[in-house]
Amino acid sequence: MFGAVPIDTGSSYKWRLHRDLSPEATDFLRRCLTIWPTDRATVDELLDHPFVAKKLPFYLSFLRFPSFIRKMATELVYGKHEELIPKPQGLDW
Repeated sequence: MFGAVPIDTGSSYKWRLHRDLSPEATDFLRRCLTIWPTDRATVDELLDHPFVAKKLPFYLSFLRFPSFIRKMATELVYGKHEELIPKPQGLDW
């Protein structure tokens, strides 16, 4: 998970998050991955979290659309890749 190796603590495994992650990303992941559901953040809390709620640069704004992300993930998993920006017609690529 996140390119990290799980550490066996005897009764469970512990994941260490990369130091390269921003404090906001680290807090967001910890709130998502809390073991006990009653202690875990709700969807509404996560959507309001600064990591998610902050404004993205324009060139990354497509990431706000879950359907786009779902489509890309499906294509990656099943190997069906469609070009996101069609090539201009009449040009020899």
